[in-house]
Amino acid sequence: MMLVSPRAASVLVFSSILTVPCLSVPARGQTRPAISINKVPPAGAGGPETVAEIAGVVRGIPARDVTNYHVLVYARADIWYIQPLAIAEEFNIPIDAKGRWETETHFGRQYAALLVRRGYRPPATTARLPEIGGPVLDRTIRSGGIESPKSRE
Repeated sequence: MMLVSPRAASVLVFSSILTVPCLSVPARGQTRPAISINKVPPAGAGGPETVAEIAGVVRGIPARDVTNYHVLVYARADIWYIQPLAIAEEFNIPIDAKGRWETETHFGRQYAALLVRRGYRPPATTARLPEIGGPVLDRTIRSGGIESPKSRE
């Protein structure tokens, strides 16, 4: 059995803490990825016929890495509904090289945008949005605006 002095043990513990990577804190000089909604749809009753554009920006992800992430949009009426449709190809909203994203959404009282890692499988409907952590890097929620709607034809 090898005995270690208390001072040596504390140095060993401290140095091992320093070498463990911490994914929740950005590296020096980097910013934590963030998502925003810049174009907010009107507030309104949900339904299949009336849609509006929702758009925003993602910051903190290098342009070369944007294909590893996508945006999910939810509209809230009585619960949160994934937008624009609950079909995998439709709800995985791409991010362009400048961090911009956009899609159509059905109306709701509130809108949420989530920045997620590629491969994340969100619920189509939910009473509570997924929390930040793991595959969900950031999220933002905005109340609906007062713009005029466009009908889907």
